Amino acid sequence: MHKNYSPLLLAREYLENVKVNVIGGGIIIPLLKGFKFKEIRVIENPIEKEQLKKRLKGMDVVIGGYGHEEQKDAARAASELGMPFITYPVITTILPDGISFEEIEFPLFIDSKFDTKPLQGLRGRGAEPHISNTLIRTFQVIELIKLFTGIGEPYFPPNALELDFDQLTLDFEVKKMRLTVR
Repeated sequence: MHKNYSPLLLAREYLENVKVNVIGGGIIIPLLKGFKFKEIRVIENPIEKEQLKKRLKGMDVVIGGYGHEEQKDAARAASELGMPFITYPVITTILPDGISFEEIEFPLFIDSKFDTKPLQGLRGRGAEPHISNTLIRTFQVIELIKLFTGIGEPYFPPNALELDFDQLTLDFEVKKMRLTVR
């Protein structure tokens, strides 16, 4: 190895060859752009099932967003195309030859647990917009980096990460959890 190259620099260069597809845009786009991925595509709601595989074709990974049903369709299409899928808001990486999205019992309360509206009037400020979403999206990007660089160990089902966020204090904790697999 050349003496001016660190493993982290080589990992960053490798990420520049990765094509990422994101279900839902928002704050994750600038996070991804900071790593200079080769391509970033966004699929917004409503997601047309019949067009999904066509839109995902040629990509390397899919990052989930929106609700359970949208992710189920996207995860199935990603698996059929041979690419990993990183779930939202509970974070785990589903591999095409591993445990499928449909086999996992995600907690039912999880979609309603994260309020996506800005917090009004908190500590005299106008808002802390979508902070729980920002944190979850950041952890999805970290999972993506671990997956494609080998730096760190990704969470594969039944292992997952969950964000426990207190909207009043803005305090949060990232918890490891074990998902139930049917």
